[in-house]
Amino acid sequence: VAETSVINASVDEAILEAAKTFTTVQKDIRELYVATLSHDMKNPLSSITLSAELLLRKSEEPLSLKHAAKIRACSNRINLMINDLLDLT
Repeated sequence: VAETSVINASVDEAILEAAKTFTTVQKDIRELYVATLSHDMKNPLSSITLSAELLLRKSEEPLSLKHAAKIRACSNRINLMINDLLDLT
């Protein structure tokens, strides 16, 4: 009976340690994934936003200005969403 208690305690301790390690590794992987994803999304998004800004400054055509304004508004919204996602991690 005493040996069984020692074995059970050892197994419980090993399971607890494995769960702690798993949680730590999972957290690290999630943070790395979110950081990589946001970086990979922000670079092209910056290009889109800057292109829309350039069109707004250089174009004189009303339809082009309308579309560029819509692109800028949407890219700003996506940027806010990415920032919110980063704040959650």
